Amino acid sequence: MASKLTSLSPRLRGGLAIVASAGMTALAAPAVGLSPLALIALAPLVWAVTTARTWRAALAVGVLASMATGALLYHWLPGSLNAFFGFPIAASWAVFPFYAAVAQPQLVLWAVARWRLRHHTDARALVASAALYAGLDWALPKLFHDTLGVSFYADRWAIQVADLGGLYALTFAAVLVAEVACAVVIFRRRSVGAAVTAGVVWAAILGYGALRSRQIEAQTAAAPSFIAGVAQANIGNIEKEIAKRGDLDAIVDTLAAYGKLSEQLVVDLPAGVARPDVVIWPETAYPLAYGAHRSPVDDDMDRELSTWAQKRQVPLLFGGYRREGGTEFNSAILLDSAGEVQAYHKFHLIPFGEYIPLLGRAKFGTGGSPRVLNLAVARPQGAGAAPAPSAPTAATAAQAPLTARLGPIICYESLIPSHAAAAVRAGAQALVNLTNDSWFVSTAEKKLHLAMAAVRSVETRRAQLRATNTGISVLILPNGQLREPGPVDDAAALRYQVPLLDSEPTLCVRGGVWTGPACLLLSLLALVLGRRKR
Repeated sequence: MASKLTSLSPRLRGGLAIVASAGMTALAAPAVGLSPLALIALAPLVWAVTTARTWRAALAVGVLASMATGALLYHWLPGSLNAFFGFPIAASWAVFPFYAAVAQPQLVLWAVARWRLRHHTDARALVASAALYAGLDWALPKLFHDTLGVSFYADRWAIQVADLGGLYALTFAAVLVAEVACAVVIFRRRSVGAAVTAGVVWAAILGYGALRSRQIEAQTAAAPSFIAGVAQANIGNIEKEIAKRGDLDAIVDTLAAYGKLSEQLVVDLPAGVARPDVVIWPETAYPLAYGAHRSPVDDDMDRELSTWAQKRQVPLLFGGYRREGGTEFNSAILLDSAGEVQAYHKFHLIPFGEYIPLLGRAKFGTGGSPRVLNLAVARPQGAGAAPAPSAPTAATAAQAPLTARLGPIICYESLIPSHAAAAVRAGAQALVNLTNDSWFVSTAEKKLHLAMAAVRSVETRRAQLRATNTGISVLILPNGQLREPGPVDDAAALRYQVPLLDSEPTLCVRGGVWTGPACLLLSLLALVLGRRKR
């Protein structure tokens, strides 16, 4: 097979390999979800790089692979630039190739390094290559912090290894399989040691996942829980609505839509269905600076929210703006039934959207550190893993009142492992994720964002309630499983029973995503041992 493939012209060979690898990577990604393809996605690229005539040719293959993979994974970005910044769509597509070229930077450096190992198919060389890929994926800057390992987010056993130290162990294991497949299938070389190594790695990952998943399911079933209502109003770009109809009409209609859904959750209940302990609105659902007293109209709107929470005796957790010391923040605001306010300010701002790198903030202030919002739960439920979390009944056995410690996450922050980990270290028993994905015009982005959020729950072993304005709202259990996702691009009033876990912090929470730098060290060690042997 190798002779037939290498008989092709170098350019054709490289082009076919790039298309094959980029295509399989995109199909394995959360947007499509064919995760087994992640195990062989890089095999064609390994072949193209290792048969390149010079390191410059290998570099070119890496750059083009980054462009092709980036284009398939982030094809929705030009539309988002148009929606978010108002860039003309033609200009957005014109600059997109430049982003795509650096969207997967690990491919560029890895291609050159892999070319240097082109004559070696022993276990040390293949392990070194796979570990280097995963290590570079961790070390190099990426806007969405994604990696090949996120393709396995919905695989019940494989994803559990993330609580040890993040996703990069999965990325390493996937690339190692691709290396072995290329050596055996394409080059027809014996790679017994590498194949055994890959088998042992995956056996360890899946064995750990099977055991750990059962443990977490048992802990979740025994945990107390609370009932949350999520209002997903399907209102996206409020700025466009304001531009069309004026400030007051757009704001009033937005709040009326959220108010109607909230009434469905609290008042218009079927017989025997319990009221929620909190109603949650997504990021920027309240399009004003709560408590800023900027105008009499703003003050009236603020009073409406406070009056609703006190009249219905249900706390309201909503995404909005908060002004302190002359600075406005993108915030998560918890308004309790007595009118008291707790606020968390977002501090991982989205690059180029909320701030311009190297030039400072663009739109909002940067918050301090992750914190916990304390929610009083008068009617805690008994089991966090009840069969029907969307419809808990009044007959559910009540326990003594408790205070639920919630770790807030706002949109882009769900891509940052250290953020969720810091919330758990601060005492969070569950995570609440307020997100606005309406800027991203494709469901592919929504699914990628959801997948990254699901990994945070596995890393921290905390349930995560995700409230979005246009979808996908969902409850993510501590083992990463999704419970009753809401619709996409449609309004919905959703109910969830959220378990509260107080388990000891995981290794990932205590030590961070250490598997990334560990892969770099493993690659270096394998290279050194291989050179000494030769």
